[in-house]
Formats: sequence, C-alpha cells, structure tokens
Amino acid sequence: MTSTNGFKYLVKRTPDEIATQLMHIKAEETEDDNKEGEGEGEAEQEEAKETPPEPEEEKNQEGEGEGEGDEEKEPKEVPNPYLENINKIPPCDPDGNKILEEDLVIKHPEIKKIVGNFTEKMFAWINENKKEMIKKMVFENRELLLENNDDLDEKLKFLLPRKGKLEVEVYQERKSQITAHNKKYERQIRTCLEKHNKAEEMWEYLTEVVNRDFESYDKQQDKIKGNIPDC
Repeated sequence: MTSTNGFKYLVKRTPDEIATQLMHIKAEETEDDNKEGEGEGEAEQEEAKETPPEPEEEKNQEGEGEGEGDEEKEPKEVPNPYLENINKIPPCDPDGNKILEEDLVIKHPEIKKIVGNFTEKMFAWINENKKEMIKKMVFENRELLLENNDDLDEKLKFLLPRKGKLEVEVYQERKSQITAHNKKYERQIRTCLEKHNKAEEMWEYLTEVVNRDFESYDKQQDKIKGNIPDC
C-alpha cells in the first residue's frame, strides 16, 4: 500500500488473511481486465460514430450481453485447502497427504511409563546381582576357612612329635589370624551395606526430583498451549 505522500508502507496481516489473499485471484488481473474492457469500449464508440445508429432493440440486447460479460469477469472465491488441511490432526498438505505421523510424538504418560519400567528393571537387576555377590562371598569365605583349617592341621601334624608349648603357640597364632580375617570381612560387609543404603536413599530422592520436574514440565506445556493463538 502507498500513503498520500507516495511512500510505501507495510500492513500487518494475520496468517488467514495472507493465505486467503494468496489463494484468491489477484486484484491486478481484474484491473487489467477492466482496462481492456475500457479500451474495447472506446473502440466500440469510435465504430459507432462511423457506423449509422442501430435500433433501440439491438442496443438493449448488446447492453444485456455486456452486463453478462461483466458479471462473468468478476473474481470468484476459490476454496482454501491450506486452512482446511492444516487444522486436521495430524496436519496435512494441500493435497491431503499427512505431514506428521500420528504416533510420532511421545506424550508425557508414555515417558513416565518408560522411566517407571526402566527403574523397576534396574532395581531388579541390582538386587539379583547383590544376592549373587553375597552368595559368592559366603562360599569363598567358607572355602578360605576350610583351606586355613586344612593348612593348620597339616602344620600341626608336622609338629605332632613336638607336642607341648610349640604346638600351642602355632595353633594360637593361626587362630588369631583367622579371627582377625573374619573381623576384617565383617567390617567390609558393614561398609558395603552402608554405601548401598546411601545409594538407595539418593536414588529415591532423584526419582522424586524427576517426577516433580515432569509435573512442572507438563504444566508449562499446558500454559504454552493455552497462550498459542488458534490459526
């Protein structure tokens, strides 16, 4: 558009107005048609001056024909498939082809379901590994105790002829070593259990934080959807 001073300026239009303007016949084509009609009218007037006047009935018929031609030249409104197809779910192009698949978007409940299944499987795997490790450590501890006892028995058998003070000293030394090893093993188990309990508490806290974040994200999405104008 142009102002009274001849300067061009922009006009803000909505997407609906722009789409309808693109789909309708341009006004310039109608103006060209009108100019052509005016040129034809001037030529007819010159011919009328040169030729003798026609009867009134023929003029009326020509006037009716010109009126019908003007009516035919008026631009017809063309249906706008863009607005019809874009409002569909999922949206489609002007030919009616789907732009997005229906199952392409992962929704919030599906994400929560995936995370829940993941946590359940992970905790089940951790518990199974923990049980297997406990069984393995108990079995190894038993084997170690049996080996120590066998070693002690062999040494005692070797020292059997020299009974007395030496046998008692060797036995007491080996027994004290075994008890020290057992205490060390118990301390190690306690520290491992404490770490495991702390890890479980941390995991519960993180799951609560993730659930709160999901809830806030869902609320923000609802607010954004409410603020988006309808096309």
